Amino acid sequence: MSENESHYKIRKFIERRGYSYSVTDVLSGYQKRKDGYYNSFTMNDCIDNLEREIESVINSVESLLLGGK
Repeated sequence: MSENESHYKIRKFIERRGYSYSVTDVLSGYQKRKDGYYNSFTMNDCIDNLEREIESVINSVESLLLGGK
């Protein structure tokens, strides 16, 4: 799954649920959860339903930051 496709799916999920999050908010919430911090019920709803897409975006960004290594 490409970053653009994953980003789009995250954004559309947020819109369908009527949440006011941005894609960046969901990516941050995912990292918070991995670090053991609290997330709201609605943020966890996003993360639970979009984990594959979130990981795809994060992996793409990390790859760009590391220069494709």
